[in-house]
Amino acid sequence: MGKQRVPDLYRAPFPLYSVKVDPKTGLVITAGGGGPSKTGIKNAVHFLDLQLVGDHQYSATLLHSHDTDTRATMNIALGNGVIAAGQDGTCCLLQFKHCLSKEDGKAAAKDGKEKKMT
Repeated sequence: MGKQRVPDLYRAPFPLYSVKVDPKTGLVITAGGGGPSKTGIKNAVHFLDLQLVGDHQYSATLLHSHDTDTRATMNIALGNGVIAAGQDGTCCLLQFKHCLSKEDGKAAAKDGKEKKMT
């Protein structure tokens, strides 16, 4: 009998260069992209909510996608609602806040200010 294929939990629409879990919120934050070339591959940071839906099964829900224009994020570091993102020789600071929507009590990520440091 052949190996049983496990379904993908999450499939990014871009090459992943960094995956981190925010210890405070439990959000899974992924980043990457195709870079500045015009290949049609996006550059983005994704905020995912990971939930246990069975005894041994998880579900990932995309809460927010932050487009990083022509800059592919190659690495990230997290701390107190701030993401330091390494992009094209610069360090871009992204501030985020994890909020609950009032209508259904589900989590929603909200990105805020963006600052670049060289």
